[in-house]
Amino acid sequence: NRLKKYRYFFTYLFKQSPHMLSEGEEQLISLLIQPADIMWEQSLRKELYKQTIKFNGKEYSFNETLSELAKLPVLQRRKLYEKIKQKTINVSDIAESELNAIYTTKKIIDEKKHFSKPYSSRVLDNHDDEKTVEDLIDIVTKNFKLSQRFFKVKAKLLKLEALKFSDANAIVGKIKHKYTFKESYEIIRTILQNTDQEFVDILDKLVRNGQIDVFAKKGKSSTAQISVPNMPPFIMLNHNDTLDSLRAFAHELGHAIHSSLTVKNQPAIYQDYTISVAETASTFFEGLIFDEVTKKLPDSQKIITLHDKTLDEIRSIFAQTMGFNFELEAHTKVRQQGMLSKEKLSKIMNKHIKQYIGPILDLEETDGYYWVQWPHLRTPFYVYTYVFGNLVSSALRHEYYQNHDFIKNIKEFLSAGSSDTTENIFKKAGITINKKFFENGIKEIEKDIIELERLVK
Repeated sequence: NRLKKYRYFFTYLFKQSPHMLSEGEEQLISLLIQPADIMWEQSLRKELYKQTIKFNGKEYSFNETLSELAKLPVLQRRKLYEKIKQKTINVSDIAESELNAIYTTKKIIDEKKHFSKPYSSRVLDNHDDEKTVEDLIDIVTKNFKLSQRFFKVKAKLLKLEALKFSDANAIVGKIKHKYTFKESYEIIRTILQNTDQEFVDILDKLVRNGQIDVFAKKGKSSTAQISVPNMPPFIMLNHNDTLDSLRAFAHELGHAIHSSLTVKNQPAIYQDYTISVAETASTFFEGLIFDEVTKKLPDSQKIITLHDKTLDEIRSIFAQTMGFNFELEAHTKVRQQGMLSKEKLSKIMNKHIKQYIGPILDLEETDGYYWVQWPHLRTPFYVYTYVFGNLVSSALRHEYYQNHDFIKNIKEFLSAGSSDTTENIFKKAGITINKKFFENGIKEIEKDIIELERLVK
């Protein structure tokens, strides 16, 4: 009985044991990862990010141009994108060596550790089930018709007959209403009062105890939620009175509620949680708040907010699935054929981009060099966790909207930490993660696309 609470901890160790080498071999792999993987990635990042681009009489860093791109009118956007693309191609020789080194290193380690598939080690690390992940990717891939449908609507909003790759993330307008932090707090608090009082209590405590750093300041990084075992969570925001700031607040609050309930209900050994489960919690609350806020906006503003929300869903679920599919093909070919040229990698990327965006996209051969600047592709198969978290949270909202008492089940999973596998955590909360559940999440996104089509008409 005294060891009962450690049952899953030992179960997970036993799952890892077939893939563990001798102590000396494990130490050697740990040491070699630095020069065989991490240093390669760092060298590419340095080379890419030191690139500067002259545009409209100003000189921008590479990162600055990426953030500016979506805000520009179509002709300027496409002109700047060509400059960004050229800088990306300029570093593609080192990127070719870097990505092949990372993927070959993974191949060698997987063979030594007896992992049968390129994504097996990632799935095990995340306490997930391979079949579940395969079903997830399969269902989203089969529903690329929805992402293609979204981009058709986006082309109409941008008044374009066809999209260039640079248009995929373009904004379609700005929300006029300003959301101060006080107003954001009050909106979120009011909505949470209709869900569960403990969520409200956690929010109030965060504000009362100064556990939210609200505004941007010099040296402060992006928004985040910080938590450690047996300690209260802390939220960092860069609130600037926009709807995006409100959404970011709701997102990070989701992480904080998750951390608070886990600390309250789990021993320290289980107070951490995998990224799959973490993203489920944060995007559930972000979506819940956003859905309520947009109901009160006029149709002209709803088009913008619904586009932005759906674009986030498309990027988090469909684009990340596209990334997974690229990785799987590239890893498989490296294992079968050896090193892949930058041209082959770009051809693979273009194939998957086209499947994701569809015939509305006027794709150029050089667009395929997008793999050079996509950092997540250097952390093999990390991208599926975004797909899982966002799609499951979408399905959870579907269940909650059908029956508000379902919030008890959601609260159950928010209290579980890492006390079991991802699937079992949800199962104990009365949620069966299967194809039908994923399909319910897809249906919620389809509803948003249908509504956006209606508003555009």
